[in-house]
Parts: sequence; structure tokens; C-alpha cells
Amino acid sequence: KMEDDFVVFQELSDLVQQARKNIDEAFDAKKTAIVQLKEKIKKDGSELRENKRVLQQRLAEVVEHQKATSVVAEKQQQELAGLQSELNSIKLVEGTGAAARQRVENELATLTREAQALEDGNAALNKEISSNKAAMTVGIQYYCSRLGLDFERVEGSEDLRLVFTQIDSVAPSRQFKCAILIEKEKYQVPLCEPAVPVDDLLTALNATNDFSEFVRALRRRFVASVRR
Repeated sequence: KMEDDFVVFQELSDLVQQARKNIDEAFDAKKTAIVQLKEKIKKDGSELRENKRVLQQRLAEVVEHQKATSVVAEKQQQELAGLQSELNSIKLVEGTGAAARQRVENELATLTREAQALEDGNAALNKEISSNKAAMTVGIQYYCSRLGLDFERVEGSEDLRLVFTQIDSVAPSRQFKCAILIEKEKYQVPLCEPAVPVDDLLTALNATNDFSEFVRALRRRFVASVRR
């Protein structure tokens, strides 16, 4: 009977040792999995922060572009759709934990608000451009009808030619011409027929950028040249 008890004891001891070995292996496997998961979360977090930085930079570039130029609505919508698609990709990648998902959703909400503000700004910019175009149209019509002024483009050149009539009372259809161009960010007058002094008018135009005043002053010079 003692021999039987010893055998049973030996078997129990083997079972206990095997159980401890299994527990240690399971613990080590779990520990390794946790370390790998932490590394993955750390790597994904770095990628997400970089993607966020890139997206914020791109948004800033879009805003700056909107301030300087008129961007058509279709192009803006494509840009916003691209940002939305990238944010959706980030949301799929950052799927570990509720806190991570919440961060992406918060960033998406912020970008959506910024995109809406950008769209509102674009609408305001388009409205301002339309208003300025209307004002320019009225101004051009005024010059043409009241001052006898027309604008011509010189073929093969960047010159804009101002053509005045209704100056010479003896010959109302006689043309008085002045060509204007922009060179090195300054207005230049390569042609003026008949010749009248324009250096002081150019100085004032380059200082104030008041093209309407330049046109009025030039017409007065032409009128004075006829009366002499």
C-alpha cells in the first residue's frame, strides 16, 4: 500500500509541475503579447501624430491659398473629400481602445469645423470678387460713356492700351493713346501719343496703385495739350 501511495504522490507531483510549467508558459506568452501590443500602440500613435501634423499643415496651406486666390468650389470640395478620406483611414488604423477612437473623432470634428469655416470664407471671397467685378464693370462703362475711353490689348505684347476720344472739340473721334504695362512690379508707359509728360503720373500710380486717378489725370494732360 505504501508503494501505491508513493506512485500516486509521484503522479500528483508530476501533474503539479506540468501545471506550473503551463502557467509559466501562458504567463510568458501573455507578457510577450502585451509588450507587442504596447509597441504597436506606440508606433500607431506616432504615425497618427505625423498624419495629424501633415493634415494641419495642408489645411493651413489651403487657408493661405484661399486668402490669395479665388478657388473654385469643385476643387475645394475635392480637397476636403481627400482630407476626409485620410481621416477615415486614420480612424481605421487607430482602432485600439475607446480613448484612441475618441481622439480621432475629436480631431475629425475639429477639421470638419475648420473645413466649414474655410467654405464660408470661400463663399465670402467669391461674393467680394463678384462685387469687385461689378464695380469694375460700372467704372469701365462710366469711362467709356462719359470720358470717351476704351481699352485695347496689343497683340503679341503684355501692353494694355488706353484709347481716349472726345478730347479734341474740332475732331471728337481723334484718338489719344497711352500704353501701360507692369514690369518688375511697377507700372511703365512705353507709348504715349501724342506725347505728354507722364513721369509724375507714373510715380503717383506706383505709390498709390490708384489706376482710376491715373486715367483721369492722363485725360486732363491730353485735354491741356489740345488747348495749347
